[in-house]
Amino acid sequence: MLAGKTIDIIPVGNSCLNGHQLDRSAHALSQKYGETLSSTSSFFKWIFQDPTYVGSFFRIYLSEKKNISADQLDIEQGHSECAFISRTNTWFMHDLLSPENVRAERAISDAKHEKYRNLFGPLGFFVTKHQKKERKRERENSIRHVVNKFNYLLEKLRASEKKEKRIFVFGNGDVGPLSWDIYRRGHIDVRYTKLGIEDACAEIAKAFPSGENIFVYVAHENNVIDGLDCCYQFITSDRATFHELDDEWDDIFAAFPERMGSPQEVLAWNRDYASEKHHRRIVLDGTDKRLNIDETQVSRRNSVFDISGKNGIVIWGPYVNLRPGRYEVEFFFSTPPQGECVLDVAHESGEVIISSNFGTERLSRNSVARLRFETTEKMTNMETRMAIVNGFTATLSKIVITRH
Repeated sequence: MLAGKTIDIIPVGNSCLNGHQLDRSAHALSQKYGETLSSTSSFFKWIFQDPTYVGSFFRIYLSEKKNISADQLDIEQGHSECAFISRTNTWFMHDLLSPENVRAERAISDAKHEKYRNLFGPLGFFVTKHQKKERKRERENSIRHVVNKFNYLLEKLRASEKKEKRIFVFGNGDVGPLSWDIYRRGHIDVRYTKLGIEDACAEIAKAFPSGENIFVYVAHENNVIDGLDCCYQFITSDRATFHELDDEWDDIFAAFPERMGSPQEVLAWNRDYASEKHHRRIVLDGTDKRLNIDETQVSRRNSVFDISGKNGIVIWGPYVNLRPGRYEVEFFFSTPPQGECVLDVAHESGEVIISSNFGTERLSRNSVARLRFETTEKMTNMETRMAIVNGFTATLSKIVITRH
């Protein structure tokens, strides 16, 4: 959360991602809004919030000003072992309650009790009874910690009512790693829906009736919501980690709204943005004849390129014109590459803009090779090329060119 004299920027939902990006961009956003914005602890900083119940959360804990109490909390008996509110499906994933800490302390405790069970022999059931008491005490301590810490953070969130302007940033598993166990096990839904965002915006507006509320939704490219008129919508690409989205978030923050438009204005803005975003991306696979190949070392198989050769440029194209801006070229491999290749970007007369070597070790850590570059002038006949050095085998599924 970023707090200023008259403005608060508040991440909502699972904000591990949003919180990281807001903290990183405090200076840029301070310049944009003309006042110093400082990073501060936020209720949603370590929360996994089911997007379906965001509206319910704000109604209960902000509009009705109810506090979190021990009788509302349960402890998940499984992987996460953390406290949650079933009514709003709010999961408290603070670092002090992390599964790693719980399991580490549990392992020490179990080892100690096992030692005493062996020592006391037939009287070991007394040790087991003591162990159960310790488990109960663990649960009570976790619940007490959540009640104290997050009621304090609730009060900080309520204090935003005094600000002249509040910007609420929605985001959830659709812009975070879906490999996180809490998603895979189905504890919370992954994606926002149009109805869920409309309900959330309406309930937040009721909870903060004075001043101006601006709503921003950052969507994964596979979860864009059509017809959204209550919330500005931005779109991010598919990435494996938070930090790979840093450049895209820089562009998002630069375009952050300074006021909340009418439903008609927001709807029109979202349509224009989505249309422009769509045209910022060029996807090239084995069926695209704009990519040329050395047929002695590369073959097209369905939509992929099978590469097996010794030396030379084996793939090049697509010879497109690019507007000024920041770009990223991604090579997606569907099988682990073996050997070394050189990837570059050139234009018009063959002038190389950027070039990088990718060997087996570098590519084995990630199935995607990336080149990033910036142009201040229009690029004519831009091409990206793959050259192989001393033997290279791989299956290339696609090349993606994106303007950020």
